[in-house]
This record gives sequence, structure tokens and C-alpha cells, in this order.
Amino acid sequence: MIHTVIEKHDLKQMVSYLCRLVGVFRSGYYRYFSDEAAAKRQTDHQADETVKDIILKAIHFRRRAKGGSSDKNDIRTPVSNYI
Repeated sequence: MIHTVIEKHDLKQMVSYLCRLVGVFRSGYYRYFSDEAAAKRQTDHQADETVKDIILKAIHFRRRAKGGSSDKNDIRTPVSNYI
């Protein structure tokens, strides 16, 4: 939100004020937009997608209705069985 306002209205001199207004530290604002943080968010997102795919494969395994305990057993099954 702060970044959008600063970019849209060219308010580069108001970073401290806007951070105070929304209750975040200025260092946290700059850290969030650093290259390292963007790379970590991308890596985390890819890892989340991988886990999501594994869970969906476990849920849809054998294409039948599942209950909680059978879902848990399928998730414990090695990933190679689904691939």
C-alpha cells in the first residue's frame, strides 16, 4: 500500500510519515522491497506450490471419497507412488 502511494504520487520524501501512519518500521518497508526478500518470496511460493500439488495428488489418489484418516495415510505414502 505504501509503495503504491509513493510510486503513484511521487512521494519519495514521505516514506517515514507513511510508514508511521500504517504502523510499520521503515527498515521493514525497505527490507520487504529488497532483491533478497523478493527472491525469498519467490522461492517460498514455489515450495508452497510443490506441497500443494503433492497434497492434491494425495486427495485425488484412487479417485474416491476420502475421510480424514485415509487422507493422512495417503499423504504419508512416498511421493514417487503418485508420479
